[in-house]
Amino acid sequence: MKWLKKHKSRSTYIIIAATIALGIGFLWIYADKISISHQLELAERNRLLQVELARNAMEESFSRLIEENRILATHSFLEYVQGKRSNESILNLLETEFVSYDESMVYAYYDQAGHASLIKARPDLEFVIPKLDAAAVRFWNNAPAPGTALVLDGGHDIPAVFIIVFFSVYNNNKMAGMLGTAINMDMAINKYLEPLHKGLERRAMLLFSNGRILWNSEHGNNPAFADEKDILTTASSFHLANAELTIIVDEPRKALLNDHKSVYIPRIIASISGFLLLAVSFVIANHLYVGEIKRIALLDAENQLTEKVAVKEKELLEKELHYSLLFESAIDGIVLADQNFVITECNEAFSKLLELPKESIVGSSLTKLAALMQPDGRLSTEASIIIREKVLKGLLFDFEWLFKKGSGAVFNSSVRVSKIAFGSEIMFQAFIRDITERKNYESQLKNTLEDREILLKELHHRVKNNFQFLDSLVSIQKGMESPEGQLALCRLQARIAAVSAAYLVNTDKHDSLRIDAKDYLSQLVSQAYDKNNKAIHHEALIDCDEIPLSMDTAATFGLLFHELVDNAFSHAYGKDTKGQLDISFKLLGQDAVLTLRDYGSGMPYEQKSGLGLTIVHALSEQLR
Repeated sequence: MKWLKKHKSRSTYIIIAATIALGIGFLWIYADKISISHQLELAERNRLLQVELARNAMEESFSRLIEENRILATHSFLEYVQGKRSNESILNLLETEFVSYDESMVYAYYDQAGHASLIKARPDLEFVIPKLDAAAVRFWNNAPAPGTALVLDGGHDIPAVFIIVFFSVYNNNKMAGMLGTAINMDMAINKYLEPLHKGLERRAMLLFSNGRILWNSEHGNNPAFADEKDILTTASSFHLANAELTIIVDEPRKALLNDHKSVYIPRIIASISGFLLLAVSFVIANHLYVGEIKRIALLDAENQLTEKVAVKEKELLEKELHYSLLFESAIDGIVLADQNFVITECNEAFSKLLELPKESIVGSSLTKLAALMQPDGRLSTEASIIIREKVLKGLLFDFEWLFKKGSGAVFNSSVRVSKIAFGSEIMFQAFIRDITERKNYESQLKNTLEDREILLKELHHRVKNNFQFLDSLVSIQKGMESPEGQLALCRLQARIAAVSAAYLVNTDKHDSLRIDAKDYLSQLVSQAYDKNNKAIHHEALIDCDEIPLSMDTAATFGLLFHELVDNAFSHAYGKDTKGQLDISFKLLGQDAVLTLRDYGSGMPYEQKSGLGLTIVHALSEQLR
């Protein structure tokens, strides 16, 4: 400074100061231009972030609502179609949906084109129903696939911005109807799109996939800057099923600069005053901070979404491992096959059954791994066609199937086949169990039963012949006796016949050693008619419960019954008198009660018991 004062005049100082000032000014202008350029860039990025945030929020909101409708169509309304839910239950469910989702305007279930069998609408929103009906008629024959949404715009003449969503309701692989829902977009527009429409020259729009403008911040008018060439346009799209919705925000770039005119004067003053320069720097830093905060918020939202996706992927992986463990640890063989019974996957148990590695099983068909002929005598190829038709009808089909091992040995198995759906693809699932040991046991049991049946037949035959032989001997002996002896032998012969009746009645029965009491009593009464000539004038009425008798009990019981019937026929009525005998054999708790009643002359109390009643008393004690 001393050197300047010594060698330079005052004008020199002014020139130097002016030069420095001009240099600082030019540097400031240059820095200002760079700053403006950066500010425009930040503003453009800020617009993009705003639009992206609005798009993400709207997409998540409506995707969640459409997913809820899909669950309604594939579960709740399927139960409604199947009769598991009543109209009241469905209406209560829809009322709950209105409480949970404010955007829902109308729910309508169509069981045929244009005919809604069930409608639930919010108050004052019934004007949407005709739109739903018209859309249901228009798209009935082009209904969406199961679990797939059909999204339509709500039309041009409704005082609300809304979209229509259809889901098909399928029952047993047939379309039973469509669930239509009108979804209000006004709340999402007010919450996410209205904040984008700020400033006199900025416009925001929402476009549907068919090009129609669902919402325009200019309310249908062309924007004032339509003739401007330098326009900043920011657009972002998202999909709702088949529909694409696009958010568009545009404004003149000069409007961005006009937003920053307020800082021009502080910048000029900042060249004179460091304080104002610091203030301007603070404003710029603040703008940068706000933009960064928004960017960080967007990144946080993205990170949260990524974490949610990671959690879901982990859950899916755990479920996949769980089902894989169940599949491989099953005792029975499990096979997944296509509709031609070509195996796409099998577990280790099935590989061990066939004694083949998995690699040689996968890709082969069940008919190729089977024996040539099946247990019913049909070729494996013919039998598989019939099985396939039954399973495709939705039947859970069980059958026996002969498989061929890798060694060539054939084994018998029990197979249960059902169809399962993997998305739109129909697959077959089969559970296979080796039943060779069970079949061998059944065969042995069958042979044993056949041997037992033959033995019983032989035993009955011999007993019958022995009784007939004994009867013949008694008949021969009668011819050699006096009249009194003949009478005694006749009574003995009748008693032998009563005992043998139990074996004769059971001769033709192969399924049981038990004798039906009613058939047995009828046989014994018939014998009494044959052995006693007086009995032909009488009538016997039998009332008997279903009481099974063992062979030992039947023989004893038959002899007792014979003595009572013979006594009634012989002594109750006169020679030429027609009489009646009532016979009752009934269950009384754990006891069986036999009652015989005649309507004859009766027996004096003082009369002593003869041989017949003595036998009756003895046999009664034996039978308890």
